[in-house]
Amino acid sequence: MLEVKLYAAEGVEAKPMLKGSIVFDGRKLMTYPVVGSDKGLMDFVLAESIITPGNKIYDPVTEPELWLRNLYQAYRSYGLKASQAVSKE
Repeated sequence: MLEVKLYAAEGVEAKPMLKGSIVFDGRKLMTYPVVGSDKGLMDFVLAESIITPGNKIYDPVTEPELWLRNLYQAYRSYGLKASQAVSKE
C-alpha cells in the first residue's frame, strides 16, 4: 500500500494542517479525510489528472500508482501540499 498525506494552509504565514490522505491498495485509490468537511477537497484532488514539472501527465483512473507517486510534484504550494508517497502496512 502507498499513502500520500495532504496538507492545506489558509495563507503563507499559517501552519499547514493535515486534511487527509489518499491510499493506493494495489487496485484502487481511496481517500481518508480527517474531518467530513474535507471530503470535497479530497474528492477534487482524486478526480484531477496531474502535470509534473517535467510535463508528464498522470491520470488517477488509468495510472493510479504513478499518479499517487507523483502527486507531491503537482501539489507543493502553501495552499495545498502533498507529501511523498510512503509504503503503509
